[in-house]
Amino acid sequence: MIPERLSLAQQYLDDAQYLLAADRLASAVSRAYYAAYQAMWADRPEMQDAAKWVADLRERAWTR
Repeated sequence: MIPERLSLAQQYLDDAQYLLAADRLASAVSRAYYAAYQAMWADRPEMQDAAKWVADLRERAWTR
């Protein structure tokens, strides 16, 4: 899973740079966001199941 996430992150970053060069700022920001998002998940292998992670986070927030 980690190599796939890193590959996506690189692809989205490349897309963001291309869009930025084409002066398509909103689209470039969107791709840069997804690049960072994929890189973040690659860096947190213990949280690869995003749905479970979000559910756990919500549960902790509701039980304060």
